[in-house]
Amino acid sequence: MAREADGARSPIRPAIYAAVVTAVVVVAWRFGIRSLRPGAPVYAPDSAPFSVSQLLVWLLAYSAVFVAMYKKQRRDGRAFSFVRADALLCTQCFDALPADRVRCKCGGALEPLSNWVWADEADVEVREQGD
Repeated sequence: MAREADGARSPIRPAIYAAVVTAVVVVAWRFGIRSLRPGAPVYAPDSAPFSVSQLLVWLLAYSAVFVAMYKKQRRDGRAFSFVRADALLCTQCFDALPADRVRCKCGGALEPLSNWVWADEADVEVREQGD
């Protein structure tokens, strides 16, 4: 569990992802691709060298992608999953809720269902009798 928490704080994955996305966009832009729509015009490749303003735009794009991916990784614990499939469980009323909720209707905090360990009632009774 501690290893997963360390991975959620590490900026390496979002930095690599942002570098790859920015590199793909820069290369596509340099080859004249300005849109992914079918029928969109393809412009002639840019023959001029990179200008300072272009470099600033690419740096801004890299920064935006990096910040978005890092925040997503910190929030979800996963950098590359765009769907939060894990259900949430209220810590007060123990209701299971969809992953898109922020708070339970009772006001309790929500935790991912994967954080909980389930035990059979028979196991709990045996443990209670042993104590």
